[in-house]
Amino acid sequence: MIALPLPTRLPPRSAIRTVIALLAAAIALLAPVRAAHPETTISLRAQARIADVQLPISLSDVADISGDDAAKWGEVVIADSAASRERVTIAEVRSALNRAGVNWGRMTLRGSVCVLDRPAAPAASTQVPARAQREGPRYAVIDVAGAPTIAKAVARRLAAHYSVRPADLQIAFDPADAAMLDAGVAEKHAVEVRPAASPTSSRVPVRATIYDGDRVVAEHRVTADVLVMRDVFVAARTIERRESIAEFDIRAERRWLAPGAARSASPPRESILGAVARARIKEGDIVAQSDVESPVVVRRGEVVYVHCLSGSVAVQARARAMESGREGEVIAFRLEGADDSFAARIAGPGRAVMLAGPGATD
Repeated sequence: MIALPLPTRLPPRSAIRTVIALLAAAIALLAPVRAAHPETTISLRAQARIADVQLPISLSDVADISGDDAAKWGEVVIADSAASRERVTIAEVRSALNRAGVNWGRMTLRGSVCVLDRPAAPAASTQVPARAQREGPRYAVIDVAGAPTIAKAVARRLAAHYSVRPADLQIAFDPADAAMLDAGVAEKHAVEVRPAASPTSSRVPVRATIYDGDRVVAEHRVTADVLVMRDVFVAARTIERRESIAEFDIRAERRWLAPGAARSASPPRESILGAVARARIKEGDIVAQSDVESPVVVRRGEVVYVHCLSGSVAVQARARAMESGREGEVIAFRLEGADDSFAARIAGPGRAVMLAGPGATD
């Protein structure tokens, strides 16, 4: 132990009282400043019970939120549904908050992973359940012409959000918000509508703020369920697995779809014609990109002509395919009587192309 020398003289009591008074004054000054900038604390739960896996997952479903803006942040949508997921990570929460315009200087985020406790699938039964099914959303196209209302302002903004015309957008609101949405808006008032979800989400929290000059007259929060009209291709007849798709097998239609499904509902017509079905496509079903694939044009063991290109020189040789492949794929080939194989790109039935490297001599 090392003994430190004590001061021979202590400061006078008046100096000590002055220091204490200054510290008290500093604490008193800091208190109102801290109160002027309230923080929101979001704590991701370790586990959350999800009653309906088809509904979007909001932040309030998986986290405990405290602070003056708890209700606002609780409406932020984390995922479209819980049907195909078992957990929500802190990274997903952070990304959703960034999309909603969070100020991280006033936000504290805690936790790591929230495991979703989803209800088990009901047992099969032949009896009709006595309890009535919950009524689904009542979608409708909102006519934006005529006298301005909050509903029309929301419809215009959401149409721009999904890059469609208002006539190609169906919206369902909570019936409890009907009176507020149908309320007229004075000509001198400006309405700002801010969606709080990505253009792939079918359920969108919306904030509508009404201004009179530089004054906020009113602010409303609603949730909109959305469908968009898209051009798709559907099966004109039942197409069996591995069956080639011809012109008469599909037809063009316009259908109301959820925004997330609408983006990749159908590939271009030229991508469908000549392709083969990955699985059975029933008559009337939408033909999606995941439903089709290019046909196999070269099969393993087949002898094809390989065109070898080196600058302006082209050499053609017969080679045997070491594996099956589709047009555009690179597979292995072997020349007759050779021991080594080489790679070439399939250019169609019975034909492949390869580029010789700068050091190639054969």
